[in-house]
Amino acid sequence: MADDAQKAHKAATEGAYVRDTAYIADRIVSSIPPGSAPQPRSGDAREVGNMLWPVESGRYRLMAARACPWAHRAVIIRRLMGLEDALTLSLAGPTHDARSWNYSGMYPDDRDPVLGIERL
Repeated sequence: MADDAQKAHKAATEGAYVRDTAYIADRIVSSIPPGSAPQPRSGDAREVGNMLWPVESGRYRLMAARACPWAHRAVIIRRLMGLEDALTLSLAGPTHDARSWNYSGMYPDDRDPVLGIERL
């Protein structure tokens, strides 16, 4: 069994939560001019999740749920760094089901107003 599969199996059988440590390595950087395409971080364009993206107002949208214990960190950092004008925020409702967080009661038509999606 692969390492990740072993962790998931152990969590499922023992009931312990095993946090995913496979984080996205992409970064948004000021060294790439606005309007540019993302560039490979290590020189290999085939390497997934290791890209550099330009700082560009209106290009990115932070999607979070305030009730999520991990997402609140990103929302706080957005505010502390003064990125409210550059990074739009989509807040899902306080509940979720097996399919993910939803926008029930948060926006008109229970959808994200920019992307038109019903859930994260």
